[in-house]
Amino acid sequence: MALYCLIRLMLDHFRHRSSRRALSLERNKLISILADGKLHSGQDLANTLGVSRAAVWKKLSQLDEMGVPVRRLHGKGYCLKQPLDLLDKERLEQLLDPEQRELINLHVLDDVPSTNDYLSARELVAKYEVCLAEKQSAGKGRRGRKWEGSYGRDIALSVKFESERGVSGLDGLSLAVGVALADSLTRAGVEGISLKWPNDLWLGEKKVAGILIELSGELQTRCEVVVGIGLNVSMAEDEGASINQPWTSLATDGGLPEISRNSIAAKLIAGLISALERFEREGFAIFQAQWVSLDALKGREVFVVGQETSGLGAGIDAFGAYRLETASGEVRLNAGEVSVRAKG
Repeated sequence: MALYCLIRLMLDHFRHRSSRRALSLERNKLISILADGKLHSGQDLANTLGVSRAAVWKKLSQLDEMGVPVRRLHGKGYCLKQPLDLLDKERLEQLLDPEQRELINLHVLDDVPSTNDYLSARELVAKYEVCLAEKQSAGKGRRGRKWEGSYGRDIALSVKFESERGVSGLDGLSLAVGVALADSLTRAGVEGISLKWPNDLWLGEKKVAGILIELSGELQTRCEVVVGIGLNVSMAEDEGASINQPWTSLATDGGLPEISRNSIAAKLIAGLISALERFEREGFAIFQAQWVSLDALKGREVFVVGQETSGLGAGIDAFGAYRLETASGEVRLNAGEVSVRAKG
């Protein structure tokens, strides 16, 4: 009897998973159809999906709930309020150099709690495991904060690899990643990128991207590294209402006439892989000068959050610590301990 109950429970579990997977595939297909921003009649959607008009209505309501707002025009049909440029694995791989394609195993997901967590739970089958997602429901930021994003309108990117440097040999890695991202965005035509120590990219005076690095393993020998990146591409102002600091997007302040998420994502992956290869060979020193040239706080009055320390921003040292010129002399700040803000 116990064995029979166990088998029934297992069958119910697999049926439930299969049902959820089918619903998810139908939802994703609906998003793909509507992504062009054009009007589609309810009957056409039902025919394409092979479901009833009532089922289409239910799925459209689900899109609203997940942050993909749908316009309903009586007698005409349905369309997204804004077209979506969905990620395309095949297109991304075409945009990468053959040498880099051989180094990575690319995952392109729909909705995932965290791209960092997704990769952390997976074994390495290539030198670099790379994950992109249309949306993160529990994206992570620095110091336990949540990274806000919207479906199909930002880039949530994580890269996992093994480093022979050990945890102690990775000083400055997040700063090197920042340099790589800034360089990639500049090459893509984005104007005015700067780096705000330790882990943010700015456009003007507003945050456009953040970096989170998670480490596990030995202090002196091999360790696993997961680099997480969140970039606001075209998130609307009302979608980021809960963000507690000034922020912007490439669409708002990037100076690009057109934005392709696939093109931007491919450039970020290429720049990041190249930088990680260089960092593993040579460490942070080769990135220091470029980071200083992009320092958003240099020469500005800066205060340390939660402390009374303040001074003028003076760049970074060879290990990535931030230097402040204070009335009592130079103070060096370590990224894991403090946050800084520009005054005014």
